[in-house]
Amino acid sequence: MRTTAQIYDELVASVEATSPVSVRLDRYESVEASALFAVAEAIYGVEQALQIVRDATSRDTATDGALTQIAREVGITRREASRSRYTVTVPATQSGVLVGGEVLRGGGPTGRAEWVTITTGAVSSGSAVIVEAVEPGPTTLANPTTLSMVTTTPGITSMEWAGSPAGQVGQARETDAQLAVRIAQGGSGPRSRVLDLPWITLADLVTTGPGAVDLYIAPFPVGADQEAELADAIGPSTYGVTYSGGSTVTYQPEGATAVTIGYDVADTDPIAVAVTVDLASGVTLADVSTGVEAAILAYATTLGPGDDAIRARVIAAALTVEGVEDVTVCTLDGNATNYTPSPLSDTVTFSAVTVS
Repeated sequence: MRTTAQIYDELVASVEATSPVSVRLDRYESVEASALFAVAEAIYGVEQALQIVRDATSRDTATDGALTQIAREVGITRREASRSRYTVTVPATQSGVLVGGEVLRGGGPTGRAEWVTITTGAVSSGSAVIVEAVEPGPTTLANPTTLSMVTTTPGITSMEWAGSPAGQVGQARETDAQLAVRIAQGGSGPRSRVLDLPWITLADLVTTGPGAVDLYIAPFPVGADQEAELADAIGPSTYGVTYSGGSTVTYQPEGATAVTIGYDVADTDPIAVAVTVDLASGVTLADVSTGVEAAILAYATTLGPGDDAIRARVIAAALTVEGVEDVTVCTLDGNATNYTPSPLSDTVTFSAVTVS
């Protein structure tokens, strides 16, 4: 006949072997109480797992790869970092033939940034040559800059940039907050497709009449490949619609007549925005920073040419985020005032939003 101790030991072994969480029983606690605790722990673990799933599938809480997937499901592509492009010129007395991909060095933060040629063919004194930075992100040239040829190219030892035309500065990878704003605005339509292009920072469509639209973008395309990308983004939406503007690209649908698409380059006035927030009890800055940034950037998308950026609306946007109780500091371009674009025809954009 088994003793009480033996029966207890068998029950302990059974509970410990079958519990979904680690459980250790001793002789001084009831099997019922310990088993109940084990079940509660298991339920809590399931709830935590479900919360993780909910966070990963909501645009308000998802981050990085999970947010990229949410965007993809609604037809939006996260913009990866783009490379700067400049149109430089061949100096006097120099000439040669470019095959594309020749390496030059100069400019950037250290003066030794590397660039590759996009333009191909015979070039000579004064010829325009498009070059692209090797590293993605905002690499810039000072005015003036001389780029030295690294690749041996007969007849050409350098190229020059003297401030015109303006360069297309590369962009950093689209942040979670920027992507969340685009998801909220919807993924269908020509504007969304244009904003999918990694080198685009602004796109706006203005209806001027029945079947008539003005397209504004920033920055301008540099090179035939970017012009083709812009045409392909707009092209599917040209049926019954005329796009007007001072510059044009051509969309060639397969088996159909080519379509001319007009556009204008929007002049932008980028500024930095900074806010300091007070949080509800138990809420951390990490919990709200992406949401605050997204809310402020969403407000920025409502600004058009000549519109002031209103400080009170930036504060109101931040206060819409759950867990934010107050905004104690709010500056636009370093000042606690509204911001007026300069010149007045420019569109204010928020180049950076800092939340602290």
